[in-house]
Order: sequence, then C-alpha cells, then structure tokens
Amino acid sequence: MLLRVLLKMVTIHGHWNWCYQSQVTCGGNCIGPDGWATVAGACGRRAQSPINIVTRRTLPDRRLTPFTFTGYQEAFHSFITNKGRTVQVDLPATAKVQGGDLAMPYKAVQLHLHLGKDGGLGSEHTIDGERYPMEQSGSSNKKYDSIINALNTINKPSSNTTLSGVSLDMFIPSQCNMTSYFRYQGSLTTPPCAEAVVWTIFENTIPLSRQQLAAFSQLQFADGKPMVGTYRPNQPLNGRQVYRSGNQVVLVSTLLLITSIQGSDWCYQSQDRMIGPRVLRHVVEEPSPINIVMRRTLPDGHLTTLHYFYIQVDLPATVKVRGGDLTVPYQEIQLHLHSGKDGAPGSEHTIDGERYPKELHIVNIKEEYNSLADALKDPAGVGVLGFFYEAPTLH
Repeated sequence: MLLRVLLKMVTIHGHWNWCYQSQVTCGGNCIGPDGWATVAGACGRRAQSPINIVTRRTLPDRRLTPFTFTGYQEAFHSFITNKGRTVQVDLPATAKVQGGDLAMPYKAVQLHLHLGKDGGLGSEHTIDGERYPMEQSGSSNKKYDSIINALNTINKPSSNTTLSGVSLDMFIPSQCNMTSYFRYQGSLTTPPCAEAVVWTIFENTIPLSRQQLAAFSQLQFADGKPMVGTYRPNQPLNGRQVYRSGNQVVLVSTLLLITSIQGSDWCYQSQDRMIGPRVLRHVVEEPSPINIVMRRTLPDGHLTTLHYFYIQVDLPATVKVRGGDLTVPYQEIQLHLHSGKDGAPGSEHTIDGERYPKELHIVNIKEEYNSLADALKDPAGVGVLGFFYEAPTLH
C-alpha cells in the first residue's frame, strides 16, 4: 500500500462536537463536514483545506528548493494514541525542517494519519482528482513495523502505548525522493479550520503492504465504530494558486470522449428516486463518466483529427464524423447537455478532478445501424463526442 506524505506545519485538533462524514447517522448528534462552519466559523472561509491539486494548473516556483531535515535521524521515545478520531504520535521538538521557501525553521509537533476503509481511498488531498488511499504495493515496509505493531494494541479509543527507538526518518521517503512537491496556503482540515497552514504535499509515496494496512482497519472511533473515512472533502481553491517545485513535470493532452449509453428506469442523484447513480455503478463493469488524469494518459498516434462531413438526404442534412481512429464513419442521432445548478459545475466527466459548468454530448452510431437499439448490441456501436463549456476568466 502507498501512504502519501503530507508535511503539515501546524498545531492540530481541538475538541468540538464534529465528526467525519463516515460517522454521520440519522438521528445522530455529531456534525459532519457540511456543517463544520456552524461548529467553527473559520471552516466556512475561503482558504480552506484540503484541495484537489490540478497539476496542469500549477505554476513552477524556483524558490521551492529541497528541504533540510534536522533531528529526523535521531531515535526518540513517545506515545502513540488512539484519539477517537485519528491516531497521533507526539514528536520531539528537536526535529526541525527548513528550506523549501519556508521563512524560518519549523519544528515538528505531531504525526497523525487519515484513513480510508479497508485500505481504500483515504487521503485528504487529491492530485488530479486521484485520492491516495494507502494504495497497493507488493511488499511490506519493514521501517513501519514498529508503528504497525503498536496499532495492534490501541484499537480502542483513548488507548495508547509506547513507541520506542524510532525516528522520523523512518516514516518519510528518502531525502532524494522529496524534491518534488506542491505548495499552497491553506488551513487545518478539522475544526477550528484555522487558515494558518503552509501546506507542502510531496509527490512520492511510501510503500505499505496490504497486510500492514490490516492493522489500520482494526482502529475504532470514540463511538466504537470502525475508524474509516477520516478525511474532509476537497474545498474550493477560491482563486488561490498552487505552486510546484522545479522537478515537477506536467503533461497535457487533448480530449475525445468516446463512450456508450444505455437506457433504464434510472434517475440522477438530485431527483431522489430509487435507482440512482450509486446503485447503477455497482452493476456496470466499466461505468462512465470517469476522471481523466492527464499525466496518466498515453499518446496514441492513431487518434488523428476528426473530420465532419454532410450527406444530403430527404430530411435535413445528417452530420457524420470519421477519423480519430474510428474504424468507420459514425452518424449523429442526438445531442444533449449536462448542466449544474445556477452555473455551478455540472459536467459528467472531469479532467484532473475538475468539473466544468456544462458538458455537451453528440451521440453517434455506426452508419451501418438503423437505430440506437441496434448499435448498443455492438461494444463499439455508439460513439459519443464530449465537449466542455467554460466561462472565460475575467481579468
């Protein structure tokens, strides 16, 4: 499994009647993320964390040089505690970090974890729309054995145990793998949500095995329920800029959405009917839409420019499309639009985690078919062209 490292230079966690979304229940008395602003007003401000980092919209910053870590190699003794909302390790004040355009040295105060369910997606920040669980890796990370063994003894809330003979250097990548990172100004990710955090998100990950992750799955919240989903949803950037260190490479590609459509007694989530998207996604092996992560796409020389042409028939001209590695011409049968509310993002697909205001679909079928029903019997019988609409940015 892979655990994303977040360098969070702050003091953390007060005591409020707040909880994560995974803890919210009907009739419950805790307040989930959507209501945190009623618990602490700062949670509703405009520079909140976590965020989705869209790599193609980051800017390089030459001031983001490698860090210097002091005291990270020194062994220390501390307590690891199940706090009822997270697992926390208090750190020695001798561990410090400087460089990376930090105005002065910062001292370490604590280490804590954000978890998904059963080793699934659990990171607070996302990169290009990807949430980093702790994801699968092949072998165990022996350096984490001490903390994994300790977790097995603190399943219950408020329990703790001694963590001996460990160093911070054991829990982070090697320094040569910590030169690629992102930087932005944000907040604590739990109440009081104070906007006083310089966030550094490292690109490289730490490997953990599935067996090691099993220990995390045994932890419990204060109410005795499994400690899963301990992350706040992404917050709007609201005009903030995210910067990247000089070693980051951003790849950009063009977009052509070729997908298939089906009809059924279904509804959108906003319609509050029985068969919604959350039900349908469990019965379709390769569902759409998806999040397209540009830096993970591969170039394909077969995807050439599309060519539109017109054929005159008894009815108005029928639009057809060919090229772009389509094996035969496709004939347009319908056009439809997906929208958000009051100009809010409403596109079905996302690119690098970004949802656009509107998405236009031009639905085509192979010209050999007479109807959509016939085309749907062919895995490649339907070709949909997807286009995003976006309002220009005013300067």
